[in-house]
Amino acid sequence: MIDLRSDTVTRPSEAMRRAMAAAPVGDDVFEEDPTVQRLEGAVAEILGFEAALFTPSGPMANQIAMRILAPPGTEVLMEERSHPFHFEMAGMAALSGLLPRPIPSPDGILRADAVRAAVQPDVSYKPRSSLLVLENTHNLWGGKVYRRSDIDPLLNAAKQSGLRAHLGGDCEPRRPGRRRCRRAGPRHLGDARRTEALRRVEGDVLGRRRPRRAAGPNEK
Repeated sequence: MIDLRSDTVTRPSEAMRRAMAAAPVGDDVFEEDPTVQRLEGAVAEILGFEAALFTPSGPMANQIAMRILAPPGTEVLMEERSHPFHFEMAGMAALSGLLPRPIPSPDGILRADAVRAAVQPDVSYKPRSSLLVLENTHNLWGGKVYRRSDIDPLLNAAKQSGLRAHLGGDCEPRRPGRRRCRRAGPRHLGDARRTEALRRVEGDVLGRRRPRRAAGPNEK
């Protein structure tokens, strides 16, 4: 029987175990681990950023991004069934002093008008809206995929409203969005290079759970 509940219940194959045992290692504190460096470099290339940061889990990547992008005491806008709102143990409030503002959608895809309507007015007695979080693919909507034509109007609405933006999400094998997620890779690479870069990153991930990555400017 194949267990399709989640990628987290899968087990590494013997080949994966051998690869883990034979992988070159180094001190990650001193940024000397070659496997991590390869993974971070490949992801930075794919996404077109200066650098990327390896994190063991998706929630960790989300929490780091929200901590960096949104000041404490502000609101973070996200779709009402998003992962940070439902599954991350109120981490954004506990760790960063942030208030989620869930926005309903008919199909898991936020609309620009709904984002604009959710932005708080600039008055002294309300928290300021500071960040828009998107989830692609969308876990609780069965792996719903945001296409570029969905994302661009949202980014424009965020910019017009003075919001920063964070793109999180997952591409899980059990969900229908998996195949489409590969095709929806970064646009600055050609199709062949994009597919090869994604395969290279996936080939570097040797553990039972796929780690997540955060990318941005190369700042210490």
